[in-house]
Amino acid sequence: MLSRYTAHVDPELRKASAAALIRIATQCNSTVAVTGYSSFVCTVEDRLSELLAGLSVPGTGMPAETGLLGIYIQILEAWIQDTRNKKRRESEANLDDASSATLASSAASTEGARSFTASYVPEVDLATQLQTTEETGLLFLCNQSHVIRRYAISILKLAASFD
Repeated sequence: MLSRYTAHVDPELRKASAAALIRIATQCNSTVAVTGYSSFVCTVEDRLSELLAGLSVPGTGMPAETGLLGIYIQILEAWIQDTRNKKRRESEANLDDASSATLASSAASTEGARSFTASYVPEVDLATQLQTTEETGLLFLCNQSHVIRRYAISILKLAASFD
């Protein structure tokens, strides 16, 4: 529902829903936000390219919140950062000789988070989400608008930087 509201006629509602999606991606579950928003962005038709691009152009310093693809890029950045942080925490946890009580409490809190998200959205593995991101970038690279193609290049660069 938040994804659809980013394309609403009311600009305040658009801004609020975009801010909420970005907040969800940065603070809660970035995978759910990226998965849901990428499927929404891909359903927007070519004739609505103004809606995809908004009034902003990547690399010009203009705000990127106005277009759907600008929001998508911000959510992707949050997802990449979240995934890198998770990997860093996992590697630190493997290196540390933590007590069994600490491990049990962190496993219980992780299990609670998994059960919450699993009841609403199926878990998407990293490779599938990265492939979907690349597919989305390639889809928009075929667009007639040079602004949308610039966004597509930004999406593909984000996917390539994920190594």
